Amino acid sequence: MKIFLLADYYNQYLKYFYAENDLSNLNYEDHLRELLADYFGSFGSYYNYFKKIGHDVRLVIGNDYRMQTKWLRERNINITACKKNKKQIVLMQIEDFQPDVFFIGSMFDYYGEFLKAVSDITRNIFAWISCPYKTDLDFSNIRCIISSHSGFVDDFRKKGMNAELLKVAFDSDIVYHLENRKTKEVSFIGGLSKKTHKNRVCALEYLAGHGLNLELYGYGLQKAIWPFVKSPLQQYYRSEVWGLKMYRLLNESKISLNFHVDVAGNIAGNMRMFEATGCNSLLITEDYNFVDRLFKPGEEIITFRNHDDLLDKIGYYLAHDKEREEISNKGHQACIGRHGYDIRIKEFEKILESYSG
Repeated sequence: MKIFLLADYYNQYLKYFYAENDLSNLNYEDHLRELLADYFGSFGSYYNYFKKIGHDVRLVIGNDYRMQTKWLRERNINITACKKNKKQIVLMQIEDFQPDVFFIGSMFDYYGEFLKAVSDITRNIFAWISCPYKTDLDFSNIRCIISSHSGFVDDFRKKGMNAELLKVAFDSDIVYHLENRKTKEVSFIGGLSKKTHKNRVCALEYLAGHGLNLELYGYGLQKAIWPFVKSPLQQYYRSEVWGLKMYRLLNESKISLNFHVDVAGNIAGNMRMFEATGCNSLLITEDYNFVDRLFKPGEEIITFRNHDDLLDKIGYYLAHDKEREEISNKGHQACIGRHGYDIRIKEFEKILESYSG
């Protein structure tokens, strides 16, 4: 099967990556290989694991204009890679590849006329949606919507659309890049906005107010997310962290905290659960619905009911190294054994085959 994967990477990540890496002398394919070696997001893992099971795969990062420029130059195409020409260039790449299947991430600016044009090349269009979206999106050219959130799957099915659940996974190749040295006590990595992350902000402010030694990484605080309100969390903020650096930080943390976004609706299953356990850090997350379908609470991960419970459990597991390490080791083994990409990619393959025509 010829599979075309389309992703737009976070602009913050691309800025971070190119500040650390000069790939100007590489050709397009070598450039892509170096970018994917940083293990940012899921699309690189989809790309590698689809190839491992025998598929012909093309991955395009539509908004990586440095890399897109190389693709154009290597084909003597006189177009500037920029936001204005982004869709036109990606469409040229799809036409060049002639895929059997097209899979797009949650980049809703591509919906509408772009997907209609893609449907002239292949009718097998699949889309990933596990985040809030505008209700007026045009889904007419999408054969099946894939989501890691069962609530989204149920909602799409109620609307008469094809939808399938595909849980998040962890790329076990990352483990080879980790040293397993525990130099940090408690960390949280992720977004901190009172608009979409109110629950986690409240929880972290509660912990900070009780003197917990937190280390916060990600995006939000470096921009003074509440410009007219001084946040007690700003003193705990360290830096943005992405890709392999993020995984190494998780691996260095005795405890990794996880809080789902507010729209999760008390349903467990975000990426941080798999990233933290995959990196052999003790995951402490909310006692949400279906969490036991992913990991065994009390054996592989720790869950909390409220802020007081969270604070108590952090204190307990910082003081009991042996118990903490036993649970984090079991969580790591469970993540690799039940939620690795070698398993998930076959589930993904089955969805594509079931709906392709």
